[in-house]
Amino acid sequence: MTWPEIVAEWPDQWVVICDLDFDEVTLEVRSGVVRGHSQRSREAYSAAAVCEGELYAHFFTGKIRNPRLWLTSPSIPPST
Repeated sequence: MTWPEIVAEWPDQWVVICDLDFDEVTLEVRSGVVRGHSQRSREAYSAAAVCEGELYAHFFTGKIRNPRLWLTSPSIPPST
């Protein structure tokens, strides 16, 4: 699904997205597969276990006061 489709499907919810496609410069999400969603961050984040070994992200689809980006993957080396 594209990011606009994800936002439309799960408005004002936390989503965990696997198979993530994002702009490496801006880190803007283009698309991915939603593996979990909830109004509570912790509940959505628990779905990240199904993304084992994959790049995934944890986002809120609405407006929040202090937005954070959570990217993690064992396959991406630290930048030098």
